[in-house]
Formats: sequence, C-alpha cells, structure tokens
Amino acid sequence: MGAGTFGIVVIGALFLKRQFRGQIRDWATERYTDENLQKKAGAAAGFIRTATISAFIFIFASFAPMDLVRRPFTEGSLFGRTIVKVVRPLYELSHSHHAATP
Repeated sequence: MGAGTFGIVVIGALFLKRQFRGQIRDWATERYTDENLQKKAGAAAGFIRTATISAFIFIFASFAPMDLVRRPFTEGSLFGRTIVKVVRPLYELSHSHHAATP
C-alpha cells in the first residue's frame, strides 16, 4: 500500500501542477500584455525556482553522513554555508526533544 499510495500522490501532484501552471499562464497573459515585463517576470520566477531546488539539494547533502559528500556543499560554497546557517537551526529546533518541566 505504501508504494502504490506514494505513486498515486506523485501522479496527482504532477497533474495539479500542470493545471495550476496553465491557469497562471493564462491569467498572466491576459493581465500583463507587455512582452518585456513577461520576460523579466519569467526570469525572476526561473531564478526563484532554481534557488529553491538548489537549496533542497544543499540541505539534503548537509545531512549526509559522509564528509566527502557533505563538506563541498556545506563548507565549499557561499550559497551552501548561507542555506545551512539559516535552515539547519530551524530543523534542529523543530526536531529537538524538549524535556518535560516538572
């Protein structure tokens, strides 16, 4: 049941993504007719998408148990150091076990 459910959720998410992307494209085309503005907004959206995907990869690599994999991502780049400094403490805070107060 786990693998089947995962597959159904992934396929459903991809379907919803396509539907949502089409609706946003139609809305933006009707509302903003200036082609130059559309190009700049598309570039900004592409940058945000790439930065988000890169951040997920860097965070995933920062949790790797091997230094050979973790070190180039977390210490070898400015982007990696920044992402790890911001996101890693939030993860630790949300997953720490708080002692019950008497």
